[in-house]
Amino acid sequence: MSLRRLTCLVALLVSLAAAGGGIGACTNATGEIQGGEELFDGASPAPVDTPDVGTVTWTDLYDSYFGPTAQASCTAVANGCHMSLGDLGAQGSGYVCGATKDSCWTGITTSAIPGSFSPAVPMGGTTSPMATILYKSLHPAGVQTAGQMPLSSADGGAGYAFTPLDFARIAAWIDQGAAND
Repeated sequence: MSLRRLTCLVALLVSLAAAGGGIGACTNATGEIQGGEELFDGASPAPVDTPDVGTVTWTDLYDSYFGPTAQASCTAVANGCHMSLGDLGAQGSGYVCGATKDSCWTGITTSAIPGSFSPAVPMGGTTSPMATILYKSLHPAGVQTAGQMPLSSADGGAGYAFTPLDFARIAAWIDQGAAND
């Protein structure tokens, strides 16, 4: 490979890395541009081990995980979780679930203590669900880390460990706009 072709290849790779993909072209010895065809569509690939769960609603998540009778209830432990602002969990996170599906959604998408805490999920969701406070706070199966929710049964909590499918459902809801249906 000639030095000129190698230089062109390096420039192309650098520009692709900087731009995240797109169109690549080089000039020949006379300065004429060659190439310019689209190298790939630039779309982000789907996350590798994330199952496709389709459309997920807040009602689904509330009934499955966060409501008073759900597996990972945010309000099941009196004076310790997220039922009211005075609860220990609410004081440590700014998250208040309340007694209804609507109040729990409001608690997840806004902070009960503005200025001190960010919402667990930004209003309108995000295309980076794994970066949200909610996602990072949940207790994954097989992992025991302080501060993850719900509290272990030894600490008086529900002791529920979220599975990869659970995380996929929550991530899908966040990515789909975190709407309150």
